[in-house]
Amino acid sequence: MFGSGIPKDGKLIMLKTLSPAKQAFFTVAGHLQVQVETYACALSRVYNFRPTFRADHLHTSRHLVEFWMVEPDIAFTNIQVDMNYAVAYVRFFCRWLLDHCYYDMEFMGKYIDKTALQRLEMVAKSKLHRVTCVDAVAILEEAAKVAKFKNKVEWGIDLASELERYLIEEKFPAPVVYNYPKATKAFYI
Repeated sequence: MFGSGIPKDGKLIMLKTLSPAKQAFFTVAGHLQVQVETYACALSRVYNFRPTFRADHLHTSRHLVEFWMVEPDIAFTNIQVDMNYAVAYVRFFCRWLLDHCYYDMEFMGKYIDKTALQRLEMVAKSKLHRVTCVDAVAILEEAAKVAKFKNKVEWGIDLASELERYLIEEKFPAPVVYNYPKATKAFYI
């Protein structure tokens, strides 16, 4: 299944199947299988919507092993335009959930996350603040003079959850941090 055209560079997961004659491979990013970039070059804006499987060995409540993902590919553009699309989609989806699934979200708020409805409303209505990673680290370094962070604040290190929470709770209600150092993110992010 999907055996040809997929890189053999360690970015695949080989799953054991019930039949030894059948092989199943999953990639970390769906676009490696369907070559969406080719279509993006011809059509300029395309996306795929598919199940995705996480390859990282992360066992946290913030990371699912399997999930559905909308993966847009936009040609002939820049990061600002990409962020415009991403922000518009997130805001649209939050509004859609509130308009079409309000009772489900109310249930979530009652039994799972007391702030779910307020956060959806806030994201749907507010401007998401864009901040470069350089600026985010500078803000955190300044805050570290007063606040006691468990994690180190330093340029070149990925932001820990605690530091992300500080940015959200103390500085920007809905930040979009961008321009991370290449070494801190996986190739597919």
